[in-house]
Amino acid sequence: MRTNPSTPINRLILIGNGLDLAHKMKTSYGDFILWYFNDCLTKAKQKFESGIYQSNAMSGRAMVFENDLMTIQFERNSYPTLKSLNLTNIADLKAIVKLTSENRFKNDLNINFKSSFFRSLIQNYCHKNWVDIENHYYESLTKIISSPEKNTSTGQSSFPKLEILNKNFDIIKKALESYLTTLHNPNLINDLLDLIYERPIDSSHLVNGSHDLGNTLFLNFNYTSTPEFYKNENTDIIYIHGKLNDKNNPIIFGYGDEHDESYTILEKANNPEVFTHIKSFDYFKTNNYSRFLSFLESPFDVYIMGHSCGLSDRTLLSTIFEHDNCRLIKIFYYNNMDRYRETTYEISRHFKDKAEMRSKVINFSDCSPMPQLPS
Repeated sequence: MRTNPSTPINRLILIGNGLDLAHKMKTSYGDFILWYFNDCLTKAKQKFESGIYQSNAMSGRAMVFENDLMTIQFERNSYPTLKSLNLTNIADLKAIVKLTSENRFKNDLNINFKSSFFRSLIQNYCHKNWVDIENHYYESLTKIISSPEKNTSTGQSSFPKLEILNKNFDIIKKALESYLTTLHNPNLINDLLDLIYERPIDSSHLVNGSHDLGNTLFLNFNYTSTPEFYKNENTDIIYIHGKLNDKNNPIIFGYGDEHDESYTILEKANNPEVFTHIKSFDYFKTNNYSRFLSFLESPFDVYIMGHSCGLSDRTLLSTIFEHDNCRLIKIFYYNNMDRYRETTYEISRHFKDKAEMRSKVINFSDCSPMPQLPS
């Protein structure tokens, strides 16, 4: 869209996990999974050392840890096996999963995944070296709904695995919040500050300084408060997916693509539990979404800082990108053109009109890499 050069242009900055990673914060799902495993191992060690555990006379094993996702058992005289375990990277996790799946721990140690969802999540992470928990949940959800079981007494379709899936996902959601709470606040990146408040470019996408910068909104998809360090008097922050340990703005964790073909299967299931972790319904808990929509009522530019623009946020991102007031989309990519290109692939999936997408996305030569804190 073309705007009068005298009109201030607002700026909508989409904040994703890449921003926290640029600040050297270990906020990836992989970091969380390693922490979760270590946390379970630590609790197992503490239970054994305190003498509070269940013994099995037949197997000779001590049940030192159990929740709805996994159990940890080992022989009482082989505590050093457990004590020595510490996961520092994905290679350590792969080794434990391999030993567990091949039953090579024998009687020394037995780690059992009680949750099929959690087991498949771990296997997926080990296979790909990365994992998207929200996407994995949606895939599991649609698989369950696509294969209903018949209730023998009523003859109607039922989904007995659905309640278990949602319960397990809730456990992971709460554990993720606990993990992120342990992370420290980051240091400021001055180069990033300059980019956030640079003057808008004109409608040709090439010339800086044609407009004045209006209001800036950080639309924070993270639960961490990193954007707070970059605020000024004309900046607002909306924690669109909630904020850590905030009862008035609880975290939203799930899936948000109402345009997916499988979504119609959920709607036809006639079971309210299918929507338990669908983001669109959680947005009603606060006024964040309506505040965000109000910001779109004036011309704005979109800056993407660390957001992958994946389908788990498709409903919201489509609203932004296809809006008539959206002038342009500028990508702050990680490292190289390949990452920039990958982001354009994801952005294109949020546009029905691909010509409109090509007219809004700024070309690579006029974009900038995301500044990073030094290692």
